[in-house]
Amino acid sequence: MKSDPEARGVASGPHGTVDCGPVGPRLTIRSLLDSGATYPSLYASDFRSLGVYPKFYPAQSLADVLTANGKITERVYEMHVQLVDDNGQSLVDPLDPVNPQYPAFLGGLSPVLVIGMDDSPPITMDGIEDGIRLSGVMPFLAAYVSSTPSRNIIIMGENRNDVLGAHKIPPNRRWMVGLPQDPLDRTQWINYRDPMITFSHRNGLIIDQDIGRGASKLTVNVGRPLETSATFDPRGEYYKEGAASKPDGTADLFTVL
Repeated sequence: MKSDPEARGVASGPHGTVDCGPVGPRLTIRSLLDSGATYPSLYASDFRSLGVYPKFYPAQSLADVLTANGKITERVYEMHVQLVDDNGQSLVDPLDPVNPQYPAFLGGLSPVLVIGMDDSPPITMDGIEDGIRLSGVMPFLAAYVSSTPSRNIIIMGENRNDVLGAHKIPPNRRWMVGLPQDPLDRTQWINYRDPMITFSHRNGLIIDQDIGRGASKLTVNVGRPLETSATFDPRGEYYKEGAASKPDGTADLFTVL
């Protein structure tokens, strides 16, 4: 990729080339979580912060976008997009990932739209950025997601244990206009840590139970002659116990009699 050699804060070669790999420029931003937007969107000034100048790096495509004001045509770039926490860190712990066979991030290559003709996000009279960057649907595709009525927070994580628990999805909550809303207080969450989860279906005939970090055991026909179980452990080995394998090596565990 080529960039403006005079661009500040972006390491480039003598001919304006910019390394787009792991050591390339990065930008951490807040965006509106919007599942109705297909792609993430950034301002032209955001692209410049990443070393992307139309003079050297034209858009890779154009996309027709349906908005509340009608259909518009936007420029599209393909970029690496990932979810991060409030400190700009990956939601996957690189030293202790649940799925070590995958990269230590949630996200990947994604089309990114240039927002209209606006160069930079608008600033309010109080000096606060009032932008309309949109997340697109990617966060909902890349992460486990949970929410609870009246909690005013959406939780995302690498694994289901990251988004479940008595502290994250308490029972019997209801949202209605006029009802009190819980304040956003996560200071005590660290005391709970991740839960060990058990799902019991059909009065215990199907049980999905955590047996360790990232590992779970699924058992069907519990207590019957055709009881079958399989353990899934992406941090170790996957093995089957008494399950008939298909030709592709997988087991059909969902034939419940």
